[in-house]
Amino acid sequence: MKVLVITDAQLVAEALRMMLLAERPDIEVVWKFSTPLGLAECVNGGPLDLVIVDIDMMGARRLQLAKKVLHLQRRAEVVTLTGRPTPDEEDDAEKLGVAAYLSKAMPNADLLAALRAHIKP
Repeated sequence: MKVLVITDAQLVAEALRMMLLAERPDIEVVWKFSTPLGLAECVNGGPLDLVIVDIDMMGARRLQLAKKVLHLQRRAEVVTLTGRPTPDEEDDAEKLGVAAYLSKAMPNADLLAALRAHIKP
């Protein structure tokens, strides 16, 4: 299983990588520190199973990042992370086809449980 983490926060990327590898050591976690402008380059690196997108990235237009990923990686499940969740944005994410809209404020155990639902066996 190949997972791409798109964020400009090294701490977020490393924490997610450690959680995912503890869950399944055979997962290939590719993480990119990026700007929204470099998104296509990050996502076009071959087929992915899961893409975790930090929609709080500097210069990001929130769900537009997830929309672009969904367009470029049609086979992958897309999960968004935000430090500023709102019910309206969660509804919009669901309408776009985002698999999960998660808050960075979730306890690690809850975040892992939510991600586990999107980790293929």
